[in-house]
Amino acid sequence: MPSLLDLILSSSAPPAVMRNAACGKLNVPPMARLEILVHLASHPELGEQARRSLQAWDEQELAVICGAADTPASVAEFFFRSGTERKPIIAALLRNPAVTEPVVTQFAEKAASEMIPGIIFAAIDRRSRSLLVSLGSNRNSLAFRHEIEEALHEVEQSSDEEAEALARFQQEHADEIAANQHVPFELTVVSSDEKDELAELLPLVKGDPSTVIDQKVIKPEQREQLSTLQKIASLSVNERVQLAMRGSREERMILIRDGVRVVAVAVLESPKVSEQEMESFANMKNVQEVVLRGIAHRRRFMKVYGVVKALASNPRTPLEVALPLVKSLLLVDLKNLIKNRSAPDMVRRIATKSFLEKSKTHNK
Repeated sequence: MPSLLDLILSSSAPPAVMRNAACGKLNVPPMARLEILVHLASHPELGEQARRSLQAWDEQELAVICGAADTPASVAEFFFRSGTERKPIIAALLRNPAVTEPVVTQFAEKAASEMIPGIIFAAIDRRSRSLLVSLGSNRNSLAFRHEIEEALHEVEQSSDEEAEALARFQQEHADEIAANQHVPFELTVVSSDEKDELAELLPLVKGDPSTVIDQKVIKPEQREQLSTLQKIASLSVNERVQLAMRGSREERMILIRDGVRVVAVAVLESPKVSEQEMESFANMKNVQEVVLRGIAHRRRFMKVYGVVKALASNPRTPLEVALPLVKSLLLVDLKNLIKNRSAPDMVRRIATKSFLEKSKTHNK
């Protein structure tokens, strides 16, 4: 059954629901409300009301939402088209690795001079030489030539580090890569509790006529996923390892679910993986157990509370990994974990014990 979001995006919702959506009055999560308003902003009848609703939305709150890992491309493109009118939102989108490089590059080519420093920082974070080159073609960037050249040098150094990390990984896992070299790409699918768009799209890439997805109603961001899936499905295991280490965030988000263990592990070894990405990986249920164990062994990321919380709360995390992490959670997250029916009983019991102990200390 289509979700309310899907009904609105396909203009299939009742008129009264569409009007409430344009007013921002639907009881849906903030990201869904934002995606709906952005979609309706170009609606011939409801567009003006949707744009007013977006204008009235608190700028700082919107900036926080636009920094989330599930930010749709349509949202980023909408605000980038607005120029510099809402700088905190644009700054959040530039820092957000979920916003694809082509979208940022398109903005960089015409961005106003006051946005150039933020784009330079984004290019360094993304280790993107092509983004800096595109920025250099922007006439408004002339005053920042020195900064762009320094950023290019830093990105090129990072590229050398990536090459070294890849060579080291290939050498350490040579036998495993060779043994699986011709194993085709398959997604790890463990949990059927959630909607799995990637698993639904993969049959289209493989030309399976039994797929239930109508290609006419695929969203633009799904078309991007299809293209990435098609590319990945055509690669050998060694080529997928290389892509896992040096590819884009979008490619890593798919390859972390590769059914071949060595490919999924290669994603975790990539120098390009951000804290936000690692938190997303830690939240995933459709990954191999070795991925969740691997995250727990990476000290740099285990200093990030969001990663710890995700691992402790993920019902797929092995008990010996999850249980020690539960005690590190804040009271509000312990309370949520206690209520989480999908969490293992042992995890919920430890969460209850820790909650009671911390509550007593808090109330003293």
